[in-house]
Amino acid sequence: MKITVLGSAAAEGIPAVFCNCENCKRAAAKGGKDIRTRAQVLVNDDLMIDWPADTYMHKLQNNLDLSKIETLLVTHSHSDHFRSLDLNVRGGVFAHNMSCQKMNVYSNEGVKRSFDIAETIEACGQVIKQNIAFHIAEPLKLFSAGRYEICAFRAQHMASEQALYYFIRERDTGKALLQAFDTGKIYPETYDFMVKNNLKADVVLLDCTMLAHEIADNSTHMNMKACIRAADDLQQKNLLSENARVFVTHFSHNGNMLHEEIEAAMAPYNIGVAYDSMVVEV
Repeated sequence: MKITVLGSAAAEGIPAVFCNCENCKRAAAKGGKDIRTRAQVLVNDDLMIDWPADTYMHKLQNNLDLSKIETLLVTHSHSDHFRSLDLNVRGGVFAHNMSCQKMNVYSNEGVKRSFDIAETIEACGQVIKQNIAFHIAEPLKLFSAGRYEICAFRAQHMASEQALYYFIRERDTGKALLQAFDTGKIYPETYDFMVKNNLKADVVLLDCTMLAHEIADNSTHMNMKACIRAADDLQQKNLLSENARVFVTHFSHNGNMLHEEIEAAMAPYNIGVAYDSMVVEV
């Protein structure tokens, strides 16, 4: 299983779109791993998690054939995770000789509603629409998509809809990813379901939006302390494979930390720090 973290920032990116704070200035001056686009993850070359506005940039930066994406998992309808208008050009006169004709989108109802609204603004046409299939992902239910076995979990993130995050297991190899960004905590039901169904992760991506800032129990994002606790819970509950790798990702510029500073803070806990275009193979 090849996992590519295409984007590792929260909604505003780093440097943030309109910001001139000291942290954004430091990131811009340093460049490299401190330049972060909106969160997106590619599994192998046929499964994508989220579709932010930076997807086209990710295509160019990583030389991707986005027409290979057969399965799209969307966490929620916030615009930094789902730019629905992009799907309106997936085919017809806009896209020729595509590698995969049909894309299956798994999401909550809010994401489907977002696509339907966008389609009324810029109609994508029947030839495109008939090759995009939406499926509502029910939390705590395993389902098959392409060559993967997948489960959606409830995220603590927004009041208007039930945001999700995902466990993805490659059927042939048994290798698995737990993607858990845009959630304030991992609910006990998630651990219980993983234990019951023997869902062990080889790679874990944890939300660390708030970095060193303190958070409340009802926070819609995690910080470093919460990530350390989640990694320990996964280990204690035997939900990590023998050589599993845990990373923090989805950073806000308000965290006021550069990549090397986050690395130094997480190193004692054997937790890695994701960055744009980072590749992990298991």
